[in-house]
Amino acid sequence: MTDTVINFTSIPPRMARLDRIIEGLRAQTARIDAIILWVPKTYRRPEFRDYTIPKLPSGIEIRYCEEDYGPATKVLPAVREFAGKDIRLIYCDDDELYMPQWAETLIRGSDE
Repeated sequence: MTDTVINFTSIPPRMARLDRIIEGLRAQTARIDAIILWVPKTYRRPEFRDYTIPKLPSGIEIRYCEEDYGPATKVLPAVREFAGKDIRLIYCDDDELYMPQWAETLIRGSDE
């Protein structure tokens, strides 16, 4: 069975409000093997450079990447890390609430 990994990124002003988004991702009806928040070691925008990641709910992996790719930070490092592996990558935004069937619907559509 293919593992499924949800990937997203965020910027410091939004990180304190990730609880509801993460709650929705953890409540998916599909089997999700990992939820990864990708964070650049240094943001391009100077106002984001001195940040601390708040305590996040359990079940979220934080992975740091060398470069800030903007919104593609949720995509490029994940593609590199999981290249050649039997992993289904799903991407989402940090400012949307996801219904419990969201991932299941994506997976079903992909399988068809």
